[in-house]
Amino acid sequence: MHALSEALPTARRVAKRSSGRSSSPLSAGDGEGGDASEEDEDAVPFVQAARRHVLEVLRHEVFENPSRFVLSPVYHFVDMLGAVVVENSNLTTTLPAPRTLHERPAEGFSPQRRVLLVPLTDTYEHTTGWMLPTEIEGAQLAMSLYVDDTPVSLPPNWQLSPAKEAAAVKTAITVDITPLVLPIERDLFSLQVIFSGDVAEMEMWRGVIACVLVEEVGLAHLGERIVSTYHKRRAAAIRQSPSSSCGERGAVAITEASVKIQCPMTTLTMEIPVRGMYCEHLQCMELAAVLIQCARQNVWNCPLCSAAMKPEDIIVNYRLKDWIASHSQEVVAQVEYVVETEPGRPLKIVYKAARPEQHSTIEVIDDEEG
Repeated sequence: MHALSEALPTARRVAKRSSGRSSSPLSAGDGEGGDASEEDEDAVPFVQAARRHVLEVLRHEVFENPSRFVLSPVYHFVDMLGAVVVENSNLTTTLPAPRTLHERPAEGFSPQRRVLLVPLTDTYEHTTGWMLPTEIEGAQLAMSLYVDDTPVSLPPNWQLSPAKEAAAVKTAITVDITPLVLPIERDLFSLQVIFSGDVAEMEMWRGVIACVLVEEVGLAHLGERIVSTYHKRRAAAIRQSPSSSCGERGAVAITEASVKIQCPMTTLTMEIPVRGMYCEHLQCMELAAVLIQCARQNVWNCPLCSAAMKPEDIIVNYRLKDWIASHSQEVVAQVEYVVETEPGRPLKIVYKAARPEQHSTIEVIDDEEG
């Protein structure tokens, strides 16, 4: 597999890199009376966008590769619009507008259609993100994007502690440019990358910016898909869980096989209790809370133990879900915790003591409906 920097065209040698520029790069000269050579010096180099065969490599090796986890599950990949190599210097390029590849319906594109910019390294990796603004020796260094002369804000990268960085299952930090390019009637739109500050000898950012067309998937729809997917291995996960893992991992638990029916993330009674296939704890979390946190952070790890927790790794505790749904809120509110049992045996429901002085007495009731 060749690096994209070897396959994609490089910048035309028409001008040197501009420094200290933070405004839109479309105006090249300092004024009408400026010297032509000065205008050439300040011009932003034009870089030819990726050719068709390179886009096919990106499509198959990155975005449609089942072994890769690049885009957040809230997006379904539809098509490659273009890509361009950034080699530590300013550039401008043109990319196809969505209408050139997909005919626009009479009623317009679906509101779920989005156009995203995705940062990749020249070896296809998506876990580096965008260049963050920084200050070195008093110089403010930053990376800016412009779409058709309109500045586009770069989002922050992943917010992870060093302890969680190595095991983090990341999805790409994308930039949504839909409002700027989906409605346009032209065949092409311009993309400029500008580095501000004195960057003549400073390593700023190298990689590939891919532009993709996606379909937005609502979290509710994603949750429904997870609930409808039956995982046969969920029973094995219960049997093989180490008895002390809950306490060691910090999950909320009372006994070595107990599960609180309140989500440890929201403190509310769960409706769809889930945990990860690779989690060693039995404690569940509310599915919606997990999806919201993972999608917002672009990190798909268990919030309790940091095990990998991509959507296909999420296991629904159907027995607990059905028990909660089949009992009134008044009954559920009296539950202290639930003791997990082997498949085929009823759940054991442990209710709260009626009076404070009776907390030392725990009554265990076999729930025959489980």
